Amino acid sequence: MDKRFLNLFNLTEEQAIALLDTPYDQVSEDDSRYIATSHLINFSSENSIQALIRAVQQTDPALENRIVRRKSVETLGRLEAKQALPVIRTCLTDDDCYTVENAVWSIGEIGTQDAEILEEVAQLLETFPEAGMQGLKIALNDANPVVHIAATMALGEIGVPSLDILIEALETTDNVGLAVSLVNALASVGDSRGAEVLTALVNDESADASVQESATSALSRLEMVSQYRRKPQSQNRRV
Repeated sequence: MDKRFLNLFNLTEEQAIALLDTPYDQVSEDDSRYIATSHLINFSSENSIQALIRAVQQTDPALENRIVRRKSVETLGRLEAKQALPVIRTCLTDDDCYTVENAVWSIGEIGTQDAEILEEVAQLLETFPEAGMQGLKIALNDANPVVHIAATMALGEIGVPSLDILIEALETTDNVGLAVSLVNALASVGDSRGAEVLTALVNDESADASVQESATSALSRLEMVSQYRRKPQSQNRRV
C-alpha cells in the first residue's frame, strides 16, 4: 500500500498545515498535499482555514496543484468557513471547470448575504447547472431575507430550469415573505406549471391571505403575458 495513505492518520494539524504549505514540487514521494488538505476537515481552527485559503491562492497550473486547489475549496465549504468566501468567489472564474464546480458547491454550503455572489452563481448555470442550482436551493433556506430573496430572484431569472425548485420551496415553506417572493418568481417564469401551482394557491382556503393576494396578482400578470404572446407578430408592432 502507498505510504502516503498509511501516513494519513498519523498527521497532526500542524503537520498537515506544514505539508500543505510545501511547494508541490518539493513534496517527497511519501507525502501528499492532497491528503493533508483532506485531513484538515478534522480541524476547524483559524490556522487550518488560513492554510486552506493559501492553498487556493496557489494558482500554479500543474495538475497536482489544481487537484489540491479543488480539494481545498471543497474542504473550506465543508468547514462552512465564511472568511473564505472572498477567495472562493475568485474561483468562480477559474479556468479549471472542476474548481468552479467546487466553488459553487462550497458557496452553497457556507451561505452568503452577498446578492452579487448569488448572481454570479446564477450566471454560471448554463455551464454548471446542477452545482449552481444546488447552491441557490440551499440559499432559499437561509434565515436572512436578503439571501433567500436574492436567491429567489436569481432562480426566477433562470426560468424554466428552476421551476421544480421554486415550486417545491413554495409548497413547503412556512415563511410568508419567502412565499411571496416565490410567487413573483413563478410569475416571471411564465410557465403553465407555475400557473397551475398559483391557481391552486388562490383556491386554498388555508393559505396566508397576503400570499393568496400575491398569487392572484401574479396570475393576472401571467394572463396578460400569455395574451401578448398569442397575438400575431404584426399586431405586436407599433405603427
